[in-house]
Amino acid sequence: DGVHFVVGLGGIGEGEARLYHLDGTLVHTFKGHTDVVWGLAVTPDGQHIISSSPDRRVKVWSVASKSLVGDCIGHNGGVTAVAVMPDGKRILSGATDKTVRRWLLDGTQTDSFRLHTGTVRALVALPDNQHALSGSEDFTVKLFNVNDGAVLRTFTHHTYPAYCLALLPDGLRFVHGSQDNTARIAYH
Repeated sequence: DGVHFVVGLGGIGEGEARLYHLDGTLVHTFKGHTDVVWGLAVTPDGQHIISSSPDRRVKVWSVASKSLVGDCIGHNGGVTAVAVMPDGKRILSGATDKTVRRWLLDGTQTDSFRLHTGTVRALVALPDNQHALSGSEDFTVKLFNVNDGAVLRTFTHHTYPAYCLALLPDGLRFVHGSQDNTARIAYH
């Protein structure tokens, strides 16, 4: 909304997401993870915060009611990355179990895809609401269809894990960063 930001915190035994006003004022602390928060995303309308953790869960928090509205349980490893589809109704999560899973905001899992041979470290949804990118410790970035998990393209530019992804403002290109100390820009 241009007025707030969210950060993930925690340690062994607890994890939380904190919502702040841009002036640094704490608005609310969302508690419920049993380990540090690794991933965060916000729905396009700003009404929900999504958090993930090594506790194998993705949690969906209502900003308005300041309560938990979805608890996504199904990963067999720590959840390292989350992304929200542009429709604001579906969530993607990636984990150490090497899967990408698709959820509804209420926590219902609608699909699971095994796209990588290593931990999924980064996710970004594309503006068409049908595709996303995933970055992994298998050194690849994959463009895939979120409806059926079909991999449309594999980017093999890195010699070490791909840890981060960001879509550029034109919506056609993305940047991916790696432990090999490089960041690359590519068309999806």
